[in-house]
Amino acid sequence: MPLEADDVIHWWGVSKNVDRLSGRKNEVILSNYDVTYLDLGYGGRRGAGYGSWISWRDLYKFNPKVNNVNVIGGETCMWS
Repeated sequence: MPLEADDVIHWWGVSKNVDRLSGRKNEVILSNYDVTYLDLGYGGRRGAGYGSWISWRDLYKFNPKVNNVNVIGGETCMWS
């Protein structure tokens, strides 16, 4: 189904792919799970093949601004 102009996009993906949103006019909520995921994380150092620890220091350094994208907020994901 194509996106309508008033649809809000919730991006849940890795930071290196967020440029796929560039140029869209829709509002976007970011959930970059390689940077803001609050369980074991992402990347393979801990856990079941996906868990790399993301420290609070790294989390707070993250700037969710994306060029040519109307970012209206962000979401930090956590599974327990």
